[in-house]
Amino acid sequence: MDTLVVYESAVRYCLCMADAPIAVPQRSTDPAARLIEDWADNYVPGAPPHNSLYPGAVPYLALASQWRPMTRLANPCYGNPLPSINGLAVHCTAAFPTNDPYGVANYICVPGWNARVASAHFAISGNGTVIQFIPTSYSAFAQGRGALERWLSVEIDNPGLSPDSPVLANEAQIKSAQKLFAWVCKTFTIRPEVAIGHLCGDSAYDNITRTVCSAGKLNPGPSTVAMDALNSRGLSCHRWLAPGVKPCPGAGLLSQMLDIASGAATLVGR
Repeated sequence: MDTLVVYESAVRYCLCMADAPIAVPQRSTDPAARLIEDWADNYVPGAPPHNSLYPGAVPYLALASQWRPMTRLANPCYGNPLPSINGLAVHCTAAFPTNDPYGVANYICVPGWNARVASAHFAISGNGTVIQFIPTSYSAFAQGRGALERWLSVEIDNPGLSPDSPVLANEAQIKSAQKLFAWVCKTFTIRPEVAIGHLCGDSAYDNITRTVCSAGKLNPGPSTVAMDALNSRGLSCHRWLAPGVKPCPGAGLLSQMLDIASGAATLVGR
């Protein structure tokens, strides 16, 4: 085919595509989802339109582009209004970290959550970007009944491996977790400390829990009573709030809980 003909055909195709209507996603009927949608539509870094939205986060829908559409979190993954907040619970994504926040949201978090009717308020990618999925005024389905009505949740992009082969969060992730927890503490009047850790009967994990919960100045210490962990306040994790479900957040992140809490304490001046 003549080169000029090919060029003219390509130009006509581009002009047609430019005139084609852009599909606008249907607005959610869920009030929590609408808060995230409105934020993403008018996203300005550091200036969220509602106090349930973390200024240091990016709304997950704002990570989308014309060439990289974002899978939307299904309405059943948004919980009920939160009556009170005890603190922040750390989870892992069960994946090795990626520096691409879009990949964390669109390939790791949202599809799996939609399939399981699960969710978390925040995620932290490998480069330290904090992504928000659910306003803090609503619950997420991150941990078991009783805990999801009281605790905010953050999934740190980490494989969550066992004490035999722990994988630590990197410096950027820890710094972002410290800032996020500091904001949670200031916003909801929570002391920047590690919450009561639950000793679940697994010696390898329990040893880490004892170390983390005994090393800080403000820490209330560990307990063998599940309700002590559930009713405590501060920085907790999936393992302590839903013992026996799975080892999330893994040995690496569990060992870094004190680093997150102590860094937040410095940020809030405690």
